[in-house]
Amino acid sequence: MSKFPSHQTFKNKKTKPFHEIEKHIPNLNTSPLYEYNILPKKTKEIYIYDILEQKFADFYLNNGKLFLGYTDKYITKMAKNYLKHTINSYHNGIFTYRLTSLLKKITNKTFKYVSIGRNDEEVVLKILNSLYPDEVITNSNYVKSLIKTNWQKRSQKKIFIIEPHDEVFNIDYKILSNLYKVRVRKIKTAPRTTKYFASLPPTTGGNKRIKYTLINSNLVQNNVLFKNIVILSLSRIGTRFKHFSLLKHLKVDILLLGISNGYTAVLHNYENLRFFNITEFEAMLCYYHLLREDFLISKKERELKKNVIKGLSKFYKLGIIKKLSPYGALIEHPKFFNEYLIKEGILSRGNVLYFSFSHNINDFLRLKRKLNSLFFGY
Repeated sequence: MSKFPSHQTFKNKKTKPFHEIEKHIPNLNTSPLYEYNILPKKTKEIYIYDILEQKFADFYLNNGKLFLGYTDKYITKMAKNYLKHTINSYHNGIFTYRLTSLLKKITNKTFKYVSIGRNDEEVVLKILNSLYPDEVITNSNYVKSLIKTNWQKRSQKKIFIIEPHDEVFNIDYKILSNLYKVRVRKIKTAPRTTKYFASLPPTTGGNKRIKYTLINSNLVQNNVLFKNIVILSLSRIGTRFKHFSLLKHLKVDILLLGISNGYTAVLHNYENLRFFNITEFEAMLCYYHLLREDFLISKKERELKKNVIKGLSKFYKLGIIKKLSPYGALIEHPKFFNEYLIKEGILSRGNVLYFSFSHNINDFLRLKRKLNSLFFGY
C-alpha cells in the first residue's frame, strides 16, 4: 500500500487529486472523510478505495450502524432485481407491508404501530413534538446531542430514552432491570412537589442515581395519574434478534431499532406517532437488510467471535483493550492515536473499533500487526 498522502496534496489546486475532488465533490466540507484526506472512489465489502487507489479497511462502520459491512452481495442483488422489474417506486406497497409485518413479528407483536424515519434526529424530534414531554432523561450522550429545546412542553410527562448497551455492544442488564423504577407511583398526598429516584447506569459504567421531579397539582386534585414514557433504544447497534425475548418481561412504551444506514424503526402504540415517510424502494432495502441480519447473526456470529479473539485477545489481556466483544473493541491507552491507524490504512474513529461480518481473519491479523507496531515497536 502506498504512503498516506499529505494534507497539502488535496489543497494544492495544481495537483491531479484536487481536480478529481472538485469533479466529484464541489463542496469539500460535505465529505466526513475529508478531515482525514480520504476521498472515496469505490467500495467493496468493507474496503474503501480512494482516488489515489489506496485501500482502507473500514473499522468505523458509521459508528457501529453498519456492522454488516456495506455493499453486501445479497442486498445488492435484491436491489438490482427490484429496479429491474419495477417501474415506479411508490409508497405503501408490498415491501412496506412486508417490512412492518416483519418488525411486528420479530418483536412478538408487542406494539400496534410501526413508523420509519430516515435518521435518528428526525425520529427524536418527531417523538418530542408529538408527546410534548416536560423533560427528557437519557443515559446516552448521542441522544443528548440530538435533543433540542425548541419543542413545546405541554405536559408533566417525563420521557426516558434508555440505551441498554455500551460502546462495544455489550448489553447492560442492570439498566434493563431498573426500567420498572422510572414509572410514576400513585400520588396520595396533597398537591405538592413529589420527588422520585431512578437508577440509570450511564454508558460509561457504574451506577448513577438520577433525581427527577413531578409537579402537577391539578392532576393530583383530580386523582389523575400520569405515566412516564420509557423508550428502549437499540438504534445504534442495529436489530439484535436474540435480545427481543427481553420485551416479554419489560414495560417499554416505544422501541427504536436501527435498520441499515440511517433508517430508524419506531415501534409504539401511539396514534399521533404514526408516520411512514420512506419510499417503497427504501422499504425494500430495509426489509432485506433485516432478513440478512437475522441470517448472519444466526450463522456467522460464532465465526466473527473466533476471529476477534484470535486477533485481539492479547491486547485485552494486557489491558490495552478495555472492552472486547464480537462487535467492537474499546481501546484506552496513552499511546493510542486514531490518526495513526488511519495513516496505516485502517479507517476508524475515536477509541472504538467496530467489527462486521464482512471482516475476515486477515483484517484482524492486519489490525493486530498495526497495534503491535504502535505499542511494542515491532
